Amino acid sequence: MGPVGLTLDRATPALAAFARTSDALGVSAIRLTSGERYQTVGDDVANVTSASRLQAQTSTLRSALVNGARATSLLQVAYDGLAQIRDILDSLSELTTTANQTGLTTRDYATLDAQFQSLKLQIDTIATTTKYNGAALLDGTSNGSGAPVFQLGFPANSTVTVAIPNVTSASLFPTPVTLGNAAGASAATTTVTSASDAVNTAIAKIDGYQSQLDTADAATRRSIFGITNATNALVATDTNAETTSRTRNLFQQQATATLIAQTLGLSSNLLKLVEA
Repeated sequence: MGPVGLTLDRATPALAAFARTSDALGVSAIRLTSGERYQTVGDDVANVTSASRLQAQTSTLRSALVNGARATSLLQVAYDGLAQIRDILDSLSELTTTANQTGLTTRDYATLDAQFQSLKLQIDTIATTTKYNGAALLDGTSNGSGAPVFQLGFPANSTVTVAIPNVTSASLFPTPVTLGNAAGASAATTTVTSASDAVNTAIAKIDGYQSQLDTADAATRRSIFGITNATNALVATDTNAETTSRTRNLFQQQATATLIAQTLGLSSNLLKLVEA
């Protein structure tokens, strides 16, 4: 083989090295741009598959956060309605206290009873119009089998059932209540107290559900943080390491280009073209 053949034989390893560093630089550019270590499943089947599974869990957990926010909104609507009913019961309690005074006339009793019955009707107005997404919350339909269920985490059985008691006047006052006379006023005191206790219990349940939601929300956010870190450890580009590798490959490519140019006797202008 002539001098040209010998020169090519000597340059072949350098050309191969130049091609390898060029490929490595291309991979580094993609990784640094995309932020992902692997570009296809075939790059590392086990890691990419595991990462995909973790990402699916993260998606489920993010949906759970949205569900929790909806549940919180529902509870806020229910709480506002219950608070209004509690205020009405406080007014009814004041009327019963007045009705239990001595020396009242028949007309006094009639006036107090009329006020009492009017306020009691407002309870039903609130109970039937307190709704979330069109569903009544305080009339008993959001209790038992009709109670809303929210998924709050992963797996699918991580749920909370928001059961809200019936606080209509029929439920709070199972027997007729009147302030029309002294006997009725005396009985009404016990009935109103019992109704107030029922509403306060319902409000306490709302507070309990909200505490449960807050705990679930915090746990879900911690899970998302942990899973995200685990996913990144599997597939995310190590920016520092990749930048170091890219710098090293750039240096090697330039050195290889110089060797090729020297071996083949290329001009300095052509060398600059290769290095570019």
